[in-house]
Amino acid sequence: MDTFRENDIIISSLYYILFEVDILKKIKFFKGLILAFLILISILSIIYLIISLSLLLPMGFQFLNNKYTAVSDLMTNYSTVFESVFTLVGILTSLTVSLLLYRLTKKQIIDSYNREVRGPSIAVYFKIKFYILNMLIEKMIKEKKFLKNKDFKDLKFIFNELPKVDTEDIDKYLFLVIGELKDRGVKNLIFGLIEDIKTNKNVLPYLLKENLIDKNNNLIEIDALVWENVVKSIYFDNYDSFTPLYKNMIENVYELSQRKN
Repeated sequence: MDTFRENDIIISSLYYILFEVDILKKIKFFKGLILAFLILISILSIIYLIISLSLLLPMGFQFLNNKYTAVSDLMTNYSTVFESVFTLVGILTSLTVSLLLYRLTKKQIIDSYNREVRGPSIAVYFKIKFYILNMLIEKMIKEKKFLKNKDFKDLKFIFNELPKVDTEDIDKYLFLVIGELKDRGVKNLIFGLIEDIKTNKNVLPYLLKENLIDKNNNLIEIDALVWENVVKSIYFDNYDSFTPLYKNMIENVYELSQRKN
């Protein structure tokens, strides 16, 4: 039953990722198309204004110097040109104001995200990360006598316990983050993981790949150097040692914790 559930989550996650990537590509394409269109309109408008003003200014100077003679067949055409010039100036002004408002709104949205989503995401991410690291290091210390290469001089990294993190208040941050996660499979996984963390359960057997540790929490890999690389990778936000499902989950949370610019 668990295998079917995992397969279902994998398929739904892959489908969602592919669907989201396709949507993002389309949005990016249309945004680029709209921007290119607006730039083209602006360039053509400026060219038209330059040509129009180059024709109208000499007439304006003649008019100011009382040298301009009004001709009936030209008046309609030039009045239309004047009208179009002011219309274009209005359009360019509107475009400029719209662009400024867009940039201001975008900045407000980004600031709101960084304040309301990024902060809680950082808390959830680091609480999960350091809970896993502490549990992994405790396991290494406990199993040290069974490891080979354990006396290698650079192995202090995995035998030095990290500062403990308080996970009791993780719910306070989780519900601010969970709404930003769009993949239902990821939501299910993080809820289950958080429940296990709150009750101080061992999460290593289902987080790490089967070539590292089995489902009964027995080490498959006994080389201390390999475990050092695993610990260092997790510490530096690399989750290649995780199963694909949980790697995708933790990377989703990590992405939410990154600052938007």
